[in-house]
Amino acid sequence: MRLIMHGVTATLLALVCGGCMVAGALLSKTVGDPKNPADYQFGKDNTTAVLVEDYQNPGLHELESERLQRDLVADLKENKAGTFVDPQKVDELKSREPAKYQKMTLPEIARDLGAKKVLYVNLAEFKAEPPPGSDIVHGYARAYVKVVDAQSGRTLWPPDTSAGREIKLETPDIKELETQDKTDEKLYQRLTQKIATLFYASPAEMKDGTEMQ
Repeated sequence: MRLIMHGVTATLLALVCGGCMVAGALLSKTVGDPKNPADYQFGKDNTTAVLVEDYQNPGLHELESERLQRDLVADLKENKAGTFVDPQKVDELKSREPAKYQKMTLPEIARDLGAKKVLYVNLAEFKAEPPPGSDIVHGYARAYVKVVDAQSGRTLWPPDTSAGREIKLETPDIKELETQDKTDEKLYQRLTQKIATLFYASPAEMKDGTEMQ
């Protein structure tokens, strides 16, 4: 009799646990994986211009800045983080009157582009090349990210510093020179991801850490 009861109990437990697993699976499909919330939300009614440059020397990382600018807008649009100015319009503004553009403030640039906010990225460092006389490729990137109001020029985010949130990435040392292009591409992709995910909910692993494998 005890054996029969034990068997019935085990069966009931199996059914209950199985039900829990099914319910958990259904909940996971319904709710999705846990995500970190956005650090800042642009708002869908506020058009934002994305500007990337080396603040100290705008011509130093010009090509890298243009690539990162395009990639950021594409990522943010794909994840419905807000409404953004077409990067081509930013390029046209720069090339139309380069000397005048260099003297424009962020609010002036934003207003010229019809934007209410500016996502400004100061690309301080971006390199993926071996030092002279070395066969080791080492990728490194450092940027400062902030959101500026187009009317007042006030830094809307981050609230604790007007310099911007520091983002750093570093690759391991690689001894094959032919991997330089791949290292460069990884820097672009990961830097774009780490900046963009500040502005929409994303898995925790996409935001955590500064090292890149």
